[in-house]
Amino acid sequence: MKTTIRLMMGMVCCFVLSAASCQVGDSSAVSNDSFRVIAAEKNAVILDVRTASEFTEGHLPSAINIDVLQKEAFTRYVSKLDKNATYLLYCRSGKRSATAVSIMKENGFTSVKHLVNGITGWDGPVTKQ
Repeated sequence: MKTTIRLMMGMVCCFVLSAASCQVGDSSAVSNDSFRVIAAEKNAVILDVRTASEFTEGHLPSAINIDVLQKEAFTRYVSKLDKNATYLLYCRSGKRSATAVSIMKENGFTSVKHLVNGITGWDGPVTKQ
């Protein structure tokens, strides 16, 4: 009985630690509160990396839309941006924005963050067109 309980506790601990490391591993992911603070303090450029149709359904105020799924166009667009500015990115759930952060960092950008759960987890104002 004690062995079974220890084994179960060990499995639970491994699961919890694995889940935690997945969340902690992406140092570029920020919460809603951090996103707001960075945007206000550093006058960051906000990039919405979703498709144009997703953007028109609703986006963060002052966001610029550039679809990361159009990789060549995305890379061309960001290559013209100031590499030393602060950029805040978001998509629907956080996956595409994490990809966009990687592309930007590979191209020499030094201050790029993304919204951890994307716009689906955003609790602030959204602009619709």
